[in-house]
Amino acid sequence: TLIPPLSKDMYFRKETFSEDQLKKIKAADFWKFCNENVITKGYSFIDLGSVETRMEYSHDLLVPLTELQGEIKSVGIKVFRTIYKICEDRRRLQLPFAKVRKLIQILLTSPTEVKDEFYLQMVKQLRSNPYSHNNNNEWVLLAVVSGFVSPSEYFFYNMHKYLFNVVQSSHNQETRMWACYIMKRLFRTKDNGERTVLPCVDEIRNIEKRRQIPMEIYYLNGASEVMFFESYSTVQELKNQLFEKYEFDLGFESCFGLYEICKKKQYNEENFVEDPIKVKRPL
Repeated sequence: TLIPPLSKDMYFRKETFSEDQLKKIKAADFWKFCNENVITKGYSFIDLGSVETRMEYSHDLLVPLTELQGEIKSVGIKVFRTIYKICEDRRRLQLPFAKVRKLIQILLTSPTEVKDEFYLQMVKQLRSNPYSHNNNNEWVLLAVVSGFVSPSEYFFYNMHKYLFNVVQSSHNQETRMWACYIMKRLFRTKDNGERTVLPCVDEIRNIEKRRQIPMEIYYLNGASEVMFFESYSTVQELKNQLFEKYEFDLGFESCFGLYEICKKKQYNEENFVEDPIKVKRPL
């Protein structure tokens, strides 16, 4: 069995982020955002506690962390309960695929307020988590979703500031690697756009191990080879890998493309896949 290589995204290097990105991350203030947006009053008779208290691990959530209006308020509660159900079984070696896929589907079809609520809820479940010393379920779930769903522009760098602080201050190497991995995935998802196709089980299993995703590609001369990519990778990025590997002249880049052939019982369905399309879409 072919074992995909580990993702390069989990290592923090000088060139991991641009100077402009680092400048924006350092200028952001996660806790200022929380103090301005996390609500501490539920209904008129419920005191939900301080912001710091609300942003600590819990088994349930009476009302969303942020001010969600109308029908999306119930969606925010549903998101939290799905997070909890996904992460609660610490004996599992893998996250429950159906529940993870359902969560991603909910988030992709929800407004940005719900997506920001999800990321805040994940931070909440990471802070003061009594199981974090021997289990990374919350980090793994956050890594999976970050390759599909992006927070709002308003919250984006504040979320990165939290993760950046974890990378700098955590004494746990695994935790630092998860935080860096998620930071990189969030940036690439934002740059390449959110996914429009839900993940398959193999994709999630590779992300859980912080490994790249394998794909066998075929050339017109009949040869084939296995290439590796991330869940956010585009066809253009796959082409760039091939051009770099075989030292092709970039001037001929427009002469090459990815052709999808789906074999069916009575015919083959063939499509040319445009460069901006994510590799996982045709797969």
